[in-house]
Amino acid sequence: MDSTAITDFLDRVMSDPDLEHRFTTAASADEVVALGRELGLDVDADALAAHFTVGEMSEGELERVTGGAGSSGARIPVPPFWRP
Repeated sequence: MDSTAITDFLDRVMSDPDLEHRFTTAASADEVVALGRELGLDVDADALAAHFTVGEMSEGELERVTGGAGSSGARIPVPPFWRP
């Protein structure tokens, strides 16, 4: 799963309040992967975990996750199990 696929997945999730709720309240990476599969995407838990690891994120991605506006203008909340 490359960064474009991750961004596409997150944009889809954040554009639907029900999907956003399911994403942000997921109790495990398996739940996030299942959500992606429901959307017809090949979601990889390790790639998403790396994406949400601060050391692996670009400045723009970090700003987007921590409350700044990203390319879509939406803030991306991080599921609790991926928060530092």
